Amino acid sequence: MGLTFAHHLAQTVQAKLVLCGRSAFPQPPEWSSWLDEHDDQDPTSQKIRRLMEMERLGADIMIAQADVSQLTSMQELVERVRHQWGEIQGVLHAAGLVIPGNIASKTPELMRSVFAPKVDGLMVLEDVFQSVNLDFLALFSSLSSISGGSAVDYVAVNHFLDTYANSCAHQMGNGSANRLTIALNWDTWQMTYQEANVSEDLRLFYERNQEANIGLDEGVKAFDRILRQTFPQVVISSKDLQVAIQQHRTAQRLEVVDTLSADLLKSTDGTQKSYPRPNLRNAYVMPSNDVEQIIAQFWQKFLGIEPIGIHDNFFALGGDSLVGSILVNQLRDHFQIELPVQKLFECPTISELAVLVEDILIQEVATLDEQEAEQLLAQV
Repeated sequence: MGLTFAHHLAQTVQAKLVLCGRSAFPQPPEWSSWLDEHDDQDPTSQKIRRLMEMERLGADIMIAQADVSQLTSMQELVERVRHQWGEIQGVLHAAGLVIPGNIASKTPELMRSVFAPKVDGLMVLEDVFQSVNLDFLALFSSLSSISGGSAVDYVAVNHFLDTYANSCAHQMGNGSANRLTIALNWDTWQMTYQEANVSEDLRLFYERNQEANIGLDEGVKAFDRILRQTFPQVVISSKDLQVAIQQHRTAQRLEVVDTLSADLLKSTDGTQKSYPRPNLRNAYVMPSNDVEQIIAQFWQKFLGIEPIGIHDNFFALGGDSLVGSILVNQLRDHFQIELPVQKLFECPTISELAVLVEDILIQEVATLDEQEAEQLLAQV
């Protein structure tokens, strides 16, 4: 995300850009030799080409290795920038680390590593720029601070950013501060499965699910609009908000999935809150047969949306790879068939999935004797 906004600033205002990270990165005089020695797929080479394009657009670029959570490191960097270019006008605090897992799996050391870049980093930035009249301080938060989730450390650090921004707005209101500080609660951005660091098995999901996520152009346009107003906290998503929140709550559902029994479809206790169907491009069409009805009930239970039509796309409803895996496992158990997870990516609507299930059942029935066939069909 940092490079995306850097490119935008290079293109629109030919900005002087300081790109700071903890890891070492080749300096501009080393870029040409690096590109000669590495292929086009090398991640560093790809970043260098983007940086070179920014320079061609008129930006001045400084590459700095510094840890935002370390006061001395940032003080030295800020002094270096002031000496070379003058006062800093704006800061994008995009540092962050996500470590999957619920609270029971986290050690104090792991949680400190999640807190360091966002919380400690923000406190360092406050100290370093306390006497500087910045035009803006943009804090890259996450929708997870609103939706919650099992990764409570990541939820907490983003909520801290949100609270800090609102506190700064209160100080501006009483005249004790004059710096615009904004928490940006980003939903998921479009990315390749390699960038998302997921397995080849989930490649199809990430390729098919991109339309529902924030595009690069959408993100930078939203950022421009946000900087023109004074709200201390802004949620950015390309989906219906309730759908986006449901998707972020996947991890919470995973924690309780083992408690779900085979009578899932008959559950009418009403304890799980459902959200109304979001506005989709296609009209609602109700299930027309038993297989469609069964699949629809599973989707409604796990996605938390009701009703769901047979032509509604699973991914447009906020479904993701985790919920998809659970759904497919439940369908396997219910219909007693072999159903690969990848088939959900190929058949992302109830209608398509129902046809696939029926075809598999027909093929399996053909190999059984009469009694076995009756037992299998009784599952439907």
